[in-house]
Amino acid sequence: ESEFAVQAHYSPADMTRPSEIAAMIRTAEDVFGGVDILVNNAGIQHVAPIEDFPIEKWDAIIAINLSAAFHAIRAAVPGMKARKWGRIIHISSVLGVGSKEKRNVYSACKSALIGLAKASDQQELTHTGDILGTLRYMPPEAFQGNSDPRSDIYALGLTLYELLALRPAFD
Repeated sequence: ESEFAVQAHYSPADMTRPSEIAAMIRTAEDVFGGVDILVNNAGIQHVAPIEDFPIEKWDAIIAINLSAAFHAIRAAVPGMKARKWGRIIHISSVLGVGSKEKRNVYSACKSALIGLAKASDQQELTHTGDILGTLRYMPPEAFQGNSDPRSDIYALGLTLYELLALRPAFD
C-alpha cells in the first residue's frame, strides 16, 4: 500500500454464495467510497469427459465462473448508476468462443459470460451507458489454441485503455 500509494482491502467472500458477494461489494463501497471498476475474474476448471464429469464440480464451476459475475454486477450497478460512472470488465477466455477436449463446462461458462456482457451492454446499466467491457482484442493465435501470455496481456491492455479513455485504441 505505501510503496504505490494505493489502498487495498482483502475480502474472504465465497464466490459460490450470493450473500457473501453482495457483502463484499458493500464492504468495498464502504472502504473505498464506491465501486468504480468491477473486474469479474473468478474462475476454476475441472477437466473430464462429460459422462464422467462430477455433478458437484459442474455446480461449483457454474457458480464461480458465471453466477458470481452476475451477483457482483447486480450488487455493484446501483452505486455505478447513482454516480453515473462505472466500468465492468469480464475476463473470459478463447474457450468462450471454442473449446478443447474435456473442457466442456469451462467453455460453456466462458461463452455464457460473453453473453452476459453483451446482454448487460444492451441494458445500458448506467445513465451514460458506458459501464460494460469485455475482452475485444483476441490475438489470432488464440483462436488456434496457441495463446501466448504476452499477447494476452496486450489484448487486456488495449481493452483497459478503451474502457478508461472512452475511445477506441485504433482509428
